Amino acid sequence: MVEKGQDIGHKFLSDLDEYLAKSWKTITCDEMADLYYRFFCDLKEFKGNANGFTGLSEYLLFRALYHRLGGDFEKVRVTHDLFEFVSKSGIIRIGQSTPVNLDKKRYYPDIVIYNNDKLVSIIQIKIYLTSGRKEIDKEVETLRRIRERYPGVECTLVIFGAISSASKIAIYLSQREKDTDGFHSLVLRNNPNPLSKELDRWLS
Repeated sequence: MVEKGQDIGHKFLSDLDEYLAKSWKTITCDEMADLYYRFFCDLKEFKGNANGFTGLSEYLLFRALYHRLGGDFEKVRVTHDLFEFVSKSGIIRIGQSTPVNLDKKRYYPDIVIYNNDKLVSIIQIKIYLTSGRKEIDKEVETLRRIRERYPGVECTLVIFGAISSASKIAIYLSQREKDTDGFHSLVLRNNPNPLSKELDRWLS
């Protein structure tokens, strides 16, 4: 019975991954957000709230990208507790919380993508912009510093929660995108566009 219980978590992640492997081309941004929010509704049913669980949003987006980028990767150890996924050709590398060196400090983006050992894309994931403008400004400033060392890198801020296009925060976010080379945002909730097409704008 204990052995069976130990397989439950792996099956849950495998089932999610199997779904993403089959649907990454067609799943919409809103459907991706719905995957996340449905899980939290289910969690509330079993324990009354959704507190104490993290990592699902990163998992969903990481595995969708994994399959979008080919899905045939080898797991390579970076540290004792950290792995990257490297394409069989060695051209593409994708990792989560893989450190990026900035002067004497290290920055740990939610997702990084390398092409021929060149950092080409950073993806930061938020459920909500809880700190509003300050949170956006922090991401923009980090990107500016990264671009000084890694010219041409693109940064996408992915937000799972809904943001009204007429809200002050949406207007401010749009303005920062126009003012900042390489900075993009993607709101998933209520967005009917295919996720793959949205991401392709900054992966190609």
